[in-house]
Amino acid sequence: MPRSYGITNAAPYAAAPTVGAAGDMYYNTATKVFYISDGTTWLQIVGSGGGGLAYAEVQSTAPNANSPPAIVPPMGLLWVDTSVTAASFIGPSGLPDGGIVSTSPDLNTYQTSGIFSFTGSPTNAPPFPAGAFLMQVSVNGNGTYILQEATLISTTRWVANRVYTGTWSAWQLVSKPLAVFRIATTSGQSIPVTTYTQLVNFGSPEYNIGGGTWNADSTYSVPRTAVYIINGAVHWYLSGTTFSTPNNDFMSWLYVAGSGVGSGSAYLTNLTTGTFNVRAHMSITKIITAGQKVDIRAWQNGPVAYTANTGSFLEVIELSQATS
Repeated sequence: MPRSYGITNAAPYAAAPTVGAAGDMYYNTATKVFYISDGTTWLQIVGSGGGGLAYAEVQSTAPNANSPPAIVPPMGLLWVDTSVTAASFIGPSGLPDGGIVSTSPDLNTYQTSGIFSFTGSPTNAPPFPAGAFLMQVSVNGNGTYILQEATLISTTRWVANRVYTGTWSAWQLVSKPLAVFRIATTSGQSIPVTTYTQLVNFGSPEYNIGGGTWNADSTYSVPRTAVYIINGAVHWYLSGTTFSTPNNDFMSWLYVAGSGVGSGSAYLTNLTTGTFNVRAHMSITKIITAGQKVDIRAWQNGPVAYTANTGSFLEVIELSQATS
C-alpha cells in the first residue's frame, strides 16, 4: 500500500522525479517549492508574491468545478502583451514609450512613468520656443512625487523640469542657449541738430541666437528677464563745417523700453572744412524684462545735420547669471 502524504498527496523529493500524469504534484525539499505536472513538464506552482512559469491561485477551500474562482494575479506577476512589440513597449532608460502626441493635451495629467514626445501645443508646457519636445515622467512613492523633465528637440540646450507634490511647481529652465544679437547699419542716416534720432538703416542681423526678436521698427526684443550687456556705437561722418565749443558733442544712446539708459560721447575741439570720421561708443549692464525692446539712437549739437554712417551697430548679450 503506498504511503499517504496527508491531504495534499504531494510526495517530497530532493530532485525532480519522472514526470507524472497531468495533475500529479510533488514537493521539492531542496528548493521548498511545489510542482505540478502537465503530463510533459513539471511546472512550478506560484502563490501570491512568487515567480515562475505558471500561476496557481491560493485559497483555503477547494473551488467549485461549476464556478471556478476569479483569478487575481499577485503584485509583481510578469506577463507578455502580444499586441505590441518589444521595441514599442520599452522606451529609453527602461521607461514605457508613450509615443508621439500631436494633439494639445494638458501636461498636468501626465502622471505615470514614461517617455513622450509632443508635436502639438499642449497646455502647461515648458517655457520653450515653438517646436516639438521630449518629456520624461518619473513617478515615486505611488504618485507622491512626480518629476517631469523636458528637452526641446531642435535645440537640446533647452532643458526644463518641474515637480508634483500634490500640486505642480512652476517649470524651471535648467539649461538654455544664451541670447546673443548683433546688427549694423548698411547706409548713412541724417541726424538733425539736438534731436534724439533712432537708427533705422540696418541690414540683416549678423547673428541672433537664444530666442530674441529683431522687429520691423528697428528694435530688438529680449527673450526673457535676465541680466544683459548692451553695446553700441554711432559712426559719425562729419563734413564741410567749421565749428568749436559748444557745438562739438556727438553722442550715441542706448534705449530700453523707450527710455535712455546709457550714452557715449565723442567731443571734438575743432572741425575745419573737410571730412572727419569719429565713433561714439557705449556699453551698459542691465536687467531687462522679457519682451522689452532695445534700440540705439544718435544725438549731436553741431550747427547743421550730420550723418550717422555705415558701421554703426547694436549688440545685446545675455549673461549666464540670468534671473529666470
